[in-house]
Amino acid sequence: MTQHIDSIIAMYFRSSKVDRVKGKGWYSNAYSIACTLGKKYGVTSNTVSAVISALSPSNKWNRNVEDAEMMLRANSYDLDLNECKPSTYGNQKLKAIAIIEGNVSDDDSLKGILNGQKTKSFYANISTNGKTDDCTIDGHSYNVWNGTVTNLNDVPGMTPKTYRMIQDDYRTAAKIISEIEGETLKASEIQAITWVAYRRIHKNLI
Repeated sequence: MTQHIDSIIAMYFRSSKVDRVKGKGWYSNAYSIACTLGKKYGVTSNTVSAVISALSPSNKWNRNVEDAEMMLRANSYDLDLNECKPSTYGNQKLKAIAIIEGNVSDDDSLKGILNGQKTKSFYANISTNGKTDDCTIDGHSYNVWNGTVTNLNDVPGMTPKTYRMIQDDYRTAAKIISEIEGETLKASEIQAITWVAYRRIHKNLI
């Protein structure tokens, strides 16, 4: 719907120069972390990206990365991963365990384990170094799209159809903004930039 695309575009133009730099580099920075942890623990960046994604629901980014390394480190010492206590849901920890213990690295298998629409998108954005037209829709990105400001607990659940529709609107917004700005911006970059801007503007809700 046009109003939702307009809401995304409006938030983009409320973003600061710092927001845009942070947003454009968000997934590249995440990919660099995945590569660094992969080399450190002898697994692929795909594997690390998927572990991070599995542990991401209801988890702040810095803790998310710490939790991923904690589980990778525990595995390198042959410790029981079930004893790890990441800051996420139990079923998400089990997905991370399946990925790590199975040393799963191929794209399709990782997406099959992740299963959730948001975690699959997050994995795709990180593992490709942001070079994908996929985009991750969390509660903040939903509010950007919907033109609303709420606590995350008040964001409604998204059906697969709604999730895909929101992604399509971000893709459309990216094309429009690219034409205005005179540079090619991916949907993932617009999502990240507006996410950063929204969190800065409404930091009392974070």
